[in-house]
Amino acid sequence: IHVIPGGDDGGPVAVEKGFPGWDVKIWDQERYPGYEDFICADILFNPGYDQELKDYIIKYELLRLEGGGVVSSGMEFTRPVDSIMLESCIHLVSVRGRVLSTSLMISPRHCGFWEFLLYRIRAAVYRNPNNFREISWWAGEYFLGESTRLWLNDNWASNDLADESGTVVGRLYEHADLVIWSPQVIKARYLDDAEGEGDDLSYGVDSTRYDEILAKVK
Repeated sequence: IHVIPGGDDGGPVAVEKGFPGWDVKIWDQERYPGYEDFICADILFNPGYDQELKDYIIKYELLRLEGGGVVSSGMEFTRPVDSIMLESCIHLVSVRGRVLSTSLMISPRHCGFWEFLLYRIRAAVYRNPNNFREISWWAGEYFLGESTRLWLNDNWASNDLADESGTVVGRLYEHADLVIWSPQVIKARYLDDAEGEGDDLSYGVDSTRYDEILAKVK
């Protein structure tokens, strides 16, 4: 599990609740592996680009090169997540509709999806060199959802994944080795959410202009 700095609290203890027995790496910008192999290394080293954009890129690059999971350091898990994971699949979480969380992403190493996604970021940055702040916002949850749609080629044929009560909590897109989970099944929250408003990964995301992917979970 790669823990990306950014939260006000947390770290390996909070992460290990969700991934018992997994190796946990807490990265800082001086210790990221394989910079020379990063698709967007020139963007990362350019001081003119926004740090928010770079943070998204680093998450995607780590998944491409290292595999495993990427977790924001401000996350806390209340039950093991790996118990629901299917082998050899990308696992993403729908925060609302087609907006997908960048706070928890799990993937096999060298998965072609992340290369596809990173080249999309490169193309957007170099097409709009004077508009990188908007790209920084766009490169996160909304971008991940849109890239997934393109990767699936709008083929939304899927198998329901249900819990013991029969409630649909996720969908398996077998033709793309992709699973998209409802946020409620992950049982995660942001540690800096003192009032408990963000009791899952949908906290703070406005996706009213996107259609829903997953069935609503009560």
